[in-house]
Amino acid sequence: MNKEKLEHYVEFYLCGLPSSSYAIMEVINPATSTKKINSRDPNKVRAPKESFGFRFFDREEYISPNKEVLSGPRKNQSNIYYFGKIVTLENIPKGFPSALISIMEERGYKEVVITRRGNFQSLKKGDVVIDEK
Repeated sequence: MNKEKLEHYVEFYLCGLPSSSYAIMEVINPATSTKKINSRDPNKVRAPKESFGFRFFDREEYISPNKEVLSGPRKNQSNIYYFGKIVTLENIPKGFPSALISIMEERGYKEVVITRRGNFQSLKKGDVVIDEK
């Protein structure tokens, strides 16, 4: 019997340059880890401590007659959920690297996130920052 099913996944972002690199990164091709999940509820995500963020996506999976699992392309991809704190040009912490302030001003970033891994990420509309106390 052939079976097609929509499966849910969470993808964890694992890399990140340390803040001493003075770069604000875009998440383009980071190291990742992907896990099949039952719920896309961000409150139920248990991220590895080395993760600085995650996103959800779905894909159709088809089980062939010989039990091979064939996966379709990603769809319903969420924005990124970051672990960290938002920094704006107006509330820059004491000791914040001046090179990063310059980059923010040059690129027109109103805010960035300092992640729990110590790297800086630009924020796109719809991204969520989970404040870590």
